[in-house]
Amino acid sequence: MRLIEVLSGLKRRDSWRQLQSVDVILMCHDVDRAYDVDGLPYSQLLDPIRQQLEAHGIVCATIAHRYSVLTGKRAWGEPISINRASLINTIANRVEMVVRKKTADVAANRHSIRFWERLLTRSGAKGVLLIGAPPEVCIAARRSSVPVVELLHGFRHTSIPWGYDSRPTEALPSHIFALDEISLTTFSHLENRGVPVSLVQHPALAGRADCEPVSLPERDVVGPKTSNQRLRVLVALQWGYCERERNGGRFPNGLFPSELTEVIQRSATWLNWTIRLHPVQVRRAGRYRKQIALVQRLQELPNVMSMAHSQKPLANIFETTDYLLTPSSGTASEALAGGIPVIFMDPDPQMQRRLSMAYAEEFSAGKALFWNCGGEDLEKILIRASSSIGAVDVEPCGESMSAHEVLLKIL
Repeated sequence: MRLIEVLSGLKRRDSWRQLQSVDVILMCHDVDRAYDVDGLPYSQLLDPIRQQLEAHGIVCATIAHRYSVLTGKRAWGEPISINRASLINTIANRVEMVVRKKTADVAANRHSIRFWERLLTRSGAKGVLLIGAPPEVCIAARRSSVPVVELLHGFRHTSIPWGYDSRPTEALPSHIFALDEISLTTFSHLENRGVPVSLVQHPALAGRADCEPVSLPERDVVGPKTSNQRLRVLVALQWGYCERERNGGRFPNGLFPSELTEVIQRSATWLNWTIRLHPVQVRRAGRYRKQIALVQRLQELPNVMSMAHSQKPLANIFETTDYLLTPSSGTASEALAGGIPVIFMDPDPQMQRRLSMAYAEEFSAGKALFWNCGGEDLEKILIRASSSIGAVDVEPCGESMSAHEVLLKIL
């Protein structure tokens, strides 16, 4: 996290002392609030679960990850801020480690752990559901005999990320909810350490195939820009491709191959495009202002949809989408679940190998393929696609339960 983002978070006054008695605490980052609902940033994963829990009479509260900006009335559900307390605890941890010559392991964050123990005691919470489980939260919850559940926010994990496999068991969540079979298999290796892993339905896919629908405000339904019968392509961008980022250098503009701009311009008579920013790019707009400016210039073309769709529910956008084009976004899994073919455009051989493994079945069936970043090549792919749209079957959600149902069994 950059210093400017920490400072922005510290401007928000802490509100954790206002936390009342609750049954469940939910927690996520600003960047996990990808949608706008009722004009407020909304987590497409956690907030539907909160609504379902509250419909069952479960009292919930949302706490924002440390140094978050979207707190209080700035986000749906009025997330509670812990920014200043987190900084004080971090400084106290570092000072204690220097004075007592402790090693920098997760258990050394004594002040952060004690803060969360007090917070759990104050709230009387019976469970914690979060995205991106901080070690201190896991330790405090386990010591307080409170279940702490990690809801995975990505798809098709072929290896365990975020250093979870190297954490001490006490610093791991007590349960993990996976959103697909591949991630379930991957994270099931943690079951040997007493961390059960369950397959749950993706809240953002509810209403698709056999899944229970989740209602969204009517004004959030996305309609087509034109009434023609053109092929409709959704470009789902991914963060991390700018200079000095993890995949930096693959795309000079930090978003996509330069040939894509040429294809969009040449296809004004037969293709409609929607360019969707990644939630990280939306919520950290200052960092990505050059990339956002590029998308804004493209949306001036008559066949490019408004960038406002970046904050609309994917389920609605998919209703007017025939093909998904993305570097490596997890949106691919959501599109494939809805019967939408996917074209990956990351040119890195190692990334292509990872995607080939994660989507082996879809590549074999012709539901997924790679674009080699040549303008004419992409146009040929889409020309072929225009004659076969609708040939992909929608995959049902299977036997998995909704996340709130599994959580209620754990509490």
